[in-house]
Amino acid sequence: VGAYCLSKGWQRINNKNREDYKLKWCETKSYATYINFHQGEQLVYQIPNNKVLTTKIGLLSSLREYERVVTKIQLGRASKLLKLEDFFPDTFRMDVKEEREAFFALYEERQVWICKPTGLNQGRGIFLLKTAEDMEDFRSRLQNIEENPLYKKIPFKSPQARISTKGLWLKGELHATGKKAQQERYVQNPLLLEGKKFDVRSYFLIASTVPYMVFFRHGYVRLTCESYDPNSNDLTAHLTNQVGLPSL
Repeated sequence: VGAYCLSKGWQRINNKNREDYKLKWCETKSYATYINFHQGEQLVYQIPNNKVLTTKIGLLSSLREYERVVTKIQLGRASKLLKLEDFFPDTFRMDVKEEREAFFALYEERQVWICKPTGLNQGRGIFLLKTAEDMEDFRSRLQNIEENPLYKKIPFKSPQARISTKGLWLKGELHATGKKAQQERYVQNPLLLEGKKFDVRSYFLIASTVPYMVFFRHGYVRLTCESYDPNSNDLTAHLTNQVGLPSL
């Protein structure tokens, strides 16, 4: 971004406290940016409160609320609605007691669930629950967190999953500050590309909210390193965005 702006004749401001900028582009968000922001005159790098779409729990909550509102508005025409259950797997928030209890009540042996921490990326902290023993261990860890709110960090050792032949292992971790994680029913019969799981990455830029202006561009496909095997504990057969993948 910086190189492009310089090529167009823009000048870079090295003083981060100056407020006479036209475009502010940073990796981290500062609420002071929005307090002093001049709408219609300046551009900033992130839309305020974008976490309702850019975090796992935020997106889940937004989709649930959207379905609730749309269903209420279109009462009597529900058959025409795209329901959340049609494109989103069963998901339970571990930081909400009612959902946590509903999850454990729903669980049956031989089901596979995937736990995703909400505040991490690149596959960090993700692990699968595949056996009754995995589930019981996970439940006891959550119970320990709830009984010891001052305990800042409780590591949860996920079922060991090799990411390479070099003996590297991934470990999931749960944080006591709210248990910000969610359990999703694992899709065991996914669409495959050349025998591997994949995801599609596209570019979506909200250039302006007033007026609302959006740009979209097709991106690329990412494959898992290993061919898909639902019985495998190797996370490189399940995740496409895993940090620390071996170099090819």
